Amino acid sequence: MSLYFTPQQLDLEIQIWHTLQHENVLPLHGIASGFGHYTAMVSPWMENGSLTIFLGREEQATLSTLDRLRLVSRHHRCLFFDV
Repeated sequence: MSLYFTPQQLDLEIQIWHTLQHENVLPLHGIASGFGHYTAMVSPWMENGSLTIFLGREEQATLSTLDRLRLVSRHHRCLFFDV
């Protein structure tokens, strides 16, 4: 699986994200280019960053594996809803 999108794949991804409305999905504010080789999709800034960054912080190091899985499970549910 490639981490890079063709222009057509990027257009489709932008169209899909733009139509999603769910409490666990950030809105798409737009796209940005000209800051390197890639086009960026812009969403609101989240104070705690991504889930990966949040769980990697030192103060979260005390979370048990079960607690980490519960957090991931809560965020995972947002991937399965009707558009």
